Amino acid sequence: MGKTIMLGELGEIEKKLLAAAKKDFPEEFHEFVKQVASEIMERAAKKTPVKTTRLKEGWEFEVLKDGDGFTIKIINPVEYAEHVEYGHRIVRKEGASEGKQLFVPGVHMLEKALMETFAEMPEFIGNWLEDFTKKHILD
Repeated sequence: MGKTIMLGELGEIEKKLLAAAKKDFPEEFHEFVKQVASEIMERAAKKTPVKTTRLKEGWEFEVLKDGDGFTIKIINPVEYAEHVEYGHRIVRKEGASEGKQLFVPGVHMLEKALMETFAEMPEFIGNWLEDFTKKHILD
């Protein structure tokens, strides 16, 4: 299924696109950024190890207007979240020799979620722009 566009219609399409870009683009792009933030947060939660659900359910995000753009802030306020993400030392563990330091490696759940999502950003943006164009030009 497709739509044939006559050359004379290009000026009208351009007008529709410019009007939509001025009127609807900022708010709709803000919603898109929220969807991306939610995707990152959900992926981080899926990668979070579970002894209790506290750490997994602790993920939060906020999208802040930053000049002409947006900043995504993803946090987990659970007090040990940073230790699980990046790893931590253990001074002495049962069975270890006196004074021996051990290191528990980090899980890097947020880092991995960010990398996965960023790798898919061209597709996410392409789909969003296609939907935006269809909604505002081809309706």
